[in-house]
Amino acid sequence: MVKKTVKPLKGKDVAIMAQDHSGWHMAFQVRGGIDKLLIDMYRRPQLAESFIRRVADICIGMIKLMMDCGVEVLFITDDYADCHSPFMSPEFFRRFELPNIKRVIDLAEKKGIPILKHSDGNIYPILDYMVEAGIGGIHRSNLERWICKT
Repeated sequence: MVKKTVKPLKGKDVAIMAQDHSGWHMAFQVRGGIDKLLIDMYRRPQLAESFIRRVADICIGMIKLMMDCGVEVLFITDDYADCHSPFMSPEFFRRFELPNIKRVIDLAEKKGIPILKHSDGNIYPILDYMVEAGIGGIHRSNLERWICKT
């Protein structure tokens, strides 16, 4: 499906962008909610780390496929925060999610593909980690301004 979508766009005056996740978003969906995964991260960190890594492996496999088909920009769309703060502490972010972001970035850099990151909410406590990892740009929803009146 990716080849079929990308092929007619190659050589045209468009940027071919694809969207996927680095692991966190899909992991909490598969686990049955953010709350369950966060509790696992606290109570059973090795199990949570292994689980998130396995989900990230699947996401990264899809990212590889999209890159091999000619995607030119990658948009990673895991949300990390609400209006007040990140869902997890900066330490948990560094341990459980940042390695997967870095894996995506390393893969993209080998192919010269820039990465944009989406996350709504107050990501400032973890933003430096994302920038240091190599995120090329941040996207936030306009809806957030309406919802998060600070």
